[in-house]
Amino acid sequence: MSAGHAFRGHPVLEWVADEEPEPAQTYVPRIEAGQVWVAEADGVFAGFLSSETMARELHVWSLQVRSDYQKRGIGRSLLEAAIDYARDCGLTRLTLTTFRDLAFNEGFYASMGFQRLEGSDVPERLAKELQNEAEQGLPIERRCAMVLKLG
Repeated sequence: MSAGHAFRGHPVLEWVADEEPEPAQTYVPRIEAGQVWVAEADGVFAGFLSSETMARELHVWSLQVRSDYQKRGIGRSLLEAAIDYARDCGLTRLTLTTFRDLAFNEGFYASMGFQRLEGSDVPERLAKELQNEAEQGLPIERRCAMVLKLG
């Protein structure tokens, strides 16, 4: 999806723009669980959010918006749909991992009320996910875990 093009111009991360998408079968259980949202704009596929319930939390695995549809509120709408879903299901929070130093990552999620987790506040599950991402080649020093508590 062209959402990865946002990584072009970030020398250490340009390879992310050329990554192969996750296999379709990865999404099947999430779709069946009603934890994937798709955005359409102008009659075309504009973006999606993929998530998964883990214990009493909804973990956001991926939020992507086509590059030609960014800055139109589509990502925000997709995330709001996930937040509404989590609240309706009685979940306590949303979690995710993202880049800490890219405005369209941590800055965007912070604008939606997410808070960065640091040190011992990072739950074991998210710490393992960050480690897994590092093993896949993402620079761990640029990654962070975030949480949105649902009151």
